[in-house]
Amino acid sequence: MKASKRAKTLAVTILDLSGIPWLLRPFLGGRGTILSFHRILPANAKTLNPGTAVTTTQLESILRFLRKKKWDIIPLSEIPERLRAHRAGRYFVSITLDDGCSDNLHLAAPLFQKYNAPFCVFVNSGVVDRSVIPWWTLVEPIILGTREIVIEHPSKGQLRFSCDNYDEKCAAMRQLLEIGWRDRPAMREALRNYCSKNGMSVESLIGKVHLSWDELRCIARDPLGSVGSHTVSHDILSELSLEDARYEIQADRERLEAELGRPVEDIAYPLGSPAQCGPREFEIAREAGFLRGVTTHRWNLFSSDSDKLLALPRVTVSMAHSESARFVRVSAYGAWNALVAIMR
Repeated sequence: MKASKRAKTLAVTILDLSGIPWLLRPFLGGRGTILSFHRILPANAKTLNPGTAVTTTQLESILRFLRKKKWDIIPLSEIPERLRAHRAGRYFVSITLDDGCSDNLHLAAPLFQKYNAPFCVFVNSGVVDRSVIPWWTLVEPIILGTREIVIEHPSKGQLRFSCDNYDEKCAAMRQLLEIGWRDRPAMREALRNYCSKNGMSVESLIGKVHLSWDELRCIARDPLGSVGSHTVSHDILSELSLEDARYEIQADRERLEAELGRPVEDIAYPLGSPAQCGPREFEIAREAGFLRGVTTHRWNLFSSDSDKLLALPRVTVSMAHSESARFVRVSAYGAWNALVAIMR
């Protein structure tokens, strides 16, 4: 993992210093970029899942860079007008955060206010209700707080991992994520049983990581903040029946609007790759009343995206890119996105 991070950092640095991204920008840069974040951690925090987190230092360096470049930071609601405008105007960036972690409010929002940056937080209503176990985020605090983890998995039996040091903890995290994504209901059951056996409240554990309704209302009331749907339970929509996929999308919007007392117009499809959401899911979102939808397809925004507002691409930013502002620059210019597409 460390070697992979160093390789990415080196590649981004060399690409940026080469000047190639700047030369390619007229062809690959488009009109703007939607940036995607997940967790926002304290400056010196360690994480077992660096692909879904940045530190406050990294986030601030990005915001400072965007303001220095004089690029417009706009809410998602302004994207359609920007894309349909006859003249391109200034380059724009929109900021989104997936999964509704409480650090989005307590650590990220103050930075967005400092730099006058609009942002949208995508949440799962089932997680906010504490009726759905977000196993993909809860395994990290469990692993960090123990030297050995023993989980009784419904189909795999007893899973035992040594967690004596950081490398062992990272290895346990990787394996549990892999097991969990293959059988999400079983992992939810396994974690509930683990918490019960170890005298832990799963609801309390969720509350340490994810937003409550009161916290979510704080974001909804923020003039810079908005709340979007991330479905009820974060299940992979393409793997669900049509009826279940409709429920995940429609029920989440209805629940959010009832609790927040305002329209919810944006949706982020869980995981969001072309294999996990497609025309069926985009049509369900349209039928449910959403005006814009974001995926995890890595690309910038072009005028042609005005006809695909429910399937917009994003650029995910994480600790895997230690030179965060540099990474945002080569991505916004389009070079990094093209390089990743070629390598795939």
